[in-house]
Amino acid sequence: VRQESFFYYLFGVQETGCSAAIDISTEKVYLFFPNFDNIYKIWMKVLSTDELKEIYPDFEVLFVDDLEQWVKDFAPSVIHINKGVNTDSGLTTLHPTFKWLEEYNVEETKMHDILADCRSVKTPEEVKFMELV
Repeated sequence: VRQESFFYYLFGVQETGCSAAIDISTEKVYLFFPNFDNIYKIWMKVLSTDELKEIYPDFEVLFVDDLEQWVKDFAPSVIHINKGVNTDSGLTTLHPTFKWLEEYNVEETKMHDILADCRSVKTPEEVKFMELV
């Protein structure tokens, strides 16, 4: 399983099962990682918050278990999530489905449309790189 491509595009995070929040007013990014039990160490490397902070030093690192309380404390007027259909595959993007989101004003489509547009526009440097590949 790999990370959803829009999520990777925005944050460069390869670990799966993550969520993120951006405080637009401060431009601060919060990454929420799964908090795996030690039993998962049998199958995969389980990273501590200190290890995650070393990998992602520009972001605040928390666990997904903390996300609901973080949102409650932050009290956003609207929550934008990336939900939309991939025009190539026809698949709906992976998006948060937390039950507690029903308590908030959630906008589901604008973010996907904006991200799809941003990814389709290439700078001259990106075009040159693509020509090399």
